[in-house]
Amino acid sequence: MAHGIRTLIGGFLVALSAIAIVPRVAVAKPPTTSTPIEHLIVVIGENRGFDHIFGLYKPRPSQSIANLLSRGIVNQDGSPGPHFALAAQFQVSPQPKYFISAPNASKTA
Repeated sequence: MAHGIRTLIGGFLVALSAIAIVPRVAVAKPPTTSTPIEHLIVVIGENRGFDHIFGLYKPRPSQSIANLLSRGIVNQDGSPGPHFALAAQFQVSPQPKYFISAPNASKTA
């Protein structure tokens, strides 16, 4: 019985010493902002996608975004851009089994 208590106390001391020698990590000071706004959360409603909301968004000169405008799918006024064909959607005729990519012959615009 005394051996069990010694083992328990010894284990406790080892665990306590491991905690005591852990170095403290300096906490970084959060960056300051030019306005009181630090975060912006955008909630997009059901059945809306990124391009519904940000399709024609133009970022600041030092920023970038991959949207319909930056990819040339639409122009700034919303008209079809030089790469408009990249956004074409297709219907595929029924396939006999699971497929990842249907052959072009079975696609219709």
